[in-house]
Amino acid sequence: MRNKLTLLAGVLTIVGLVMVGRHLMQDPAMRSQLPHHLEVHTAVTELDRYTPVIEGAVDDGRSMESLYGAGPAMDQVIERLALGPDDVLADLGSGTGRLEVTLLERGVPFRRIYALELSDVPGQLMKRVIEKAGFEGGQRVVPVVSQPMDTNLEPSSVDVALLLTTPIYLPMPDDPDLQRASQDCMKSLTRAIRPDGRLHVFEYTFKLPVVEGQHRCQALADIIEPMGYRAVDKELLLMEWWAPDFTKHCWMEFQKLP
Repeated sequence: MRNKLTLLAGVLTIVGLVMVGRHLMQDPAMRSQLPHHLEVHTAVTELDRYTPVIEGAVDDGRSMESLYGAGPAMDQVIERLALGPDDVLADLGSGTGRLEVTLLERGVPFRRIYALELSDVPGQLMKRVIEKAGFEGGQRVVPVVSQPMDTNLEPSSVDVALLLTTPIYLPMPDDPDLQRASQDCMKSLTRAIRPDGRLHVFEYTFKLPVVEGQHRCQALADIIEPMGYRAVDKELLLMEWWAPDFTKHCWMEFQKLP
């Protein structure tokens, strides 16, 4: 019995050391100082707490991107979006602007971004970051308050749309009520995307049903294609959002049918 307890204590010690090591290994630049998302009921006055963080980064010459601690995963997203100077992007579930701020800071070309959220408060924090940083062309990022069943985007106003782990917009089959609302929302997004426009979806693989003999991403195709799209590319990705943690995602690119 004593030997078993000694062995168990040794195992727990090793596990503890590993966890501490993982914490120490984490790059401080990848620790988020700004929230990626805010609750719908968040008051505007609560944003004031982040102003010193933003101003401090500007004064110290640090990047705004570092405040979000996005990690190398953002490189994978930007690479696959492949935006051009004439592209209008709709970012569904944009949160507080992690992607938008990164695109502006890196000088990635685009014509306009519609940053969609269910409340105007996340967009206000995003605009505060953009204004404090003084990014050129910041007015090209337009916050849009959407609804669970409607993106509130004009028809044929978007070239590229992005669903980056935003299940509220993606009609997953495990919640019938949410599925119906999401289907209506996706219909409005389909109307907003121009003919031959592109839709990019990144989703955690553990949220997708597994069918024997099928590619893991096929579940996304089964959801999206009946809404008027065809799949043109897919890939299973290990995406590092917070070092040193990797999570497996499915990425699919769809093209809207004419």
